[in-house]
Amino acid sequence: MVLFNLDNFESEDAFNEVSLELVRLFATYTKILFERLKVEEELAEKTRLLEVFSYYDPLTGLPNRRLMEELSKKLLALAKREGKEIAVVFLDLSGFKKINDTFGHEAGDQILKEVSTRLKRVLRENDVIARFGGDEFVFIIYDCGKDCIETVLRRILNSLEKPLDIEGQKVQISGNFGVAFYPKDGEEFNNLLRKADFAMYLAKRNKEHVRFYEE
Repeated sequence: MVLFNLDNFESEDAFNEVSLELVRLFATYTKILFERLKVEEELAEKTRLLEVFSYYDPLTGLPNRRLMEELSKKLLALAKREGKEIAVVFLDLSGFKKINDTFGHEAGDQILKEVSTRLKRVLRENDVIARFGGDEFVFIIYDCGKDCIETVLRRILNSLEKPLDIEGQKVQISGNFGVAFYPKDGEEFNNLLRKADFAMYLAKRNKEHVRFYEE
């Protein structure tokens, strides 16, 4: 709402009808301007949120596949220059589906949020983690070979397997990991991701926690 207060202490009839009409028009245009600015601010905020959601998972706040693919290009280019290894890890949660089916999707969402918090807590600052949907997560672990990744995954697994509380009941999840290495297993992210996914499938099928990709 736009309000104007007109004062004149020299004459009672200082404002004739023309002057008042001009003021009314000015007030109307000013109101329209403010409303337009408000709409533009709301549109800018919505655009910002859409951009955030296009790069981040709305449930967990983790990067999504799109952002992971963009970050991977930079990390792989850096690894090539520095002669470093990169571990690409595909994680599928074990036991999540049963919990989701038993307690419902709302409880399942809370589990995913807690898992995401735990994963971020145990990773190094320069490591990248993304949620690819459902109960699948992908990691890019920079400057990390086989010995290094075994230590990292053991730390992740210990964190995952700590009991969770749902409606007063203690539940537990675990995980199956598939790992592919740059440059040994490939030099392009989607190729490494496919191989890590295949290794994860073999780990899940054979009831193993970790499987490294092998030709």
